[in-house]
Amino acid sequence: MKEQRKPIRIMELRTADGPGGGPEKTILNGARLSDPSIFDIRVVYLRSRYDQCRELSDRARDLGVSYCEIRTGGPIDRGVFRQLRRLIGDAQPSIIHTHDYKSSLMAWMIARRKEVKLLATAHGWTGNRVREQFLYYPAEKFILKGFHHIISVSSQITAQLVSSGVRQHIISTIPNGIDPQRFAPDPTNRVHERVRLGLRPGQFVLGGVGRLEKQKRFDLLIDAFAKIYGQFDNSVLLIAGEGALKGQLQHQIDRLGISARCRLVGHVTDIKSFYEALDLFVQSSEYEGTPNVVLEAMSMRVPVVVTDAGGTRDIITDRIDGIIVGKGSVDGLVDAIKESLMNEAEVRGRIESARFKVETILSFPFRNSRLEKIYCSLIASETENAI
Repeated sequence: MKEQRKPIRIMELRTADGPGGGPEKTILNGARLSDPSIFDIRVVYLRSRYDQCRELSDRARDLGVSYCEIRTGGPIDRGVFRQLRRLIGDAQPSIIHTHDYKSSLMAWMIARRKEVKLLATAHGWTGNRVREQFLYYPAEKFILKGFHHIISVSSQITAQLVSSGVRQHIISTIPNGIDPQRFAPDPTNRVHERVRLGLRPGQFVLGGVGRLEKQKRFDLLIDAFAKIYGQFDNSVLLIAGEGALKGQLQHQIDRLGISARCRLVGHVTDIKSFYEALDLFVQSSEYEGTPNVVLEAMSMRVPVVVTDAGGTRDIITDRIDGIIVGKGSVDGLVDAIKESLMNEAEVRGRIESARFKVETILSFPFRNSRLEKIYCSLIASETENAI
């Protein structure tokens, strides 16, 4: 009788507070979709002991994902290192898959002397703090040279890794994916959601989604909307998200005199319903990995206008799936928004092209199958750690 193989034990390791962001969708859905008879995946998050948000743990529970948290007391907490080392010792993972500079450093320090394969996903380096730019990010890029494999979520991030000395052959560029079944439009919900948001029949609703931080450049989107505000009096702009710039952005809206039809709606738990209300999605970022919010809009059949940031061109073909404009260009955003308002037939074609993409090469199952091949190849490989 043929002996049944034991599942490959994988520990997903990530640092995030609050509800997290795009990487959390990738991590939790990857664990959900993997066959437990082949992949035994445990998701571990390092989180501040002062963070009371339970959204991540609730999402993991609802998805049926094995999940635990290690609570940290600050940037330097030796107790966290001991807890993680003990957890790794107990779980005996074959692969530790990290997702940020802190988890990569800790995994490398603990696992480099053990028979554990180190895999990292590089989601990008978007922080603006001096320590991040000049200490943490360079340190991570150095450490990643010693990992067995790296997944980059965009071609731009791949280029950054190679330029920092990471060997090309250990990098796989895999854009983020989307679950096209979960993110599928429900026309019956559209009217209800627009009423809930206080919208009037016939209004054309532009939307943005993301953290209210510098890299997202919502200030440019607000400036662009101000330029069309008087020309299209049925237009509305809604921006969903929270962040450090909320007060500054609200002041900008008030100063421009557009608060009657431009709103910051805060954190939206049911983001799918938010997309139902939109007629156009606009991403105005100056930096992205693979923008999950763009994938979500594409999947929800919302036409998209996006800036040429990060991995955007890895998922959008200009004038085929959406409109791509230059980063930092208010006039570019204005022209693209106007075109979307006035060319209904072309917009319909882009919607269908975008939806086809997310059902095929940008679907989460397709991405997960590529990830699982990497897991299997790492176990089969005898590659030694380079550091």
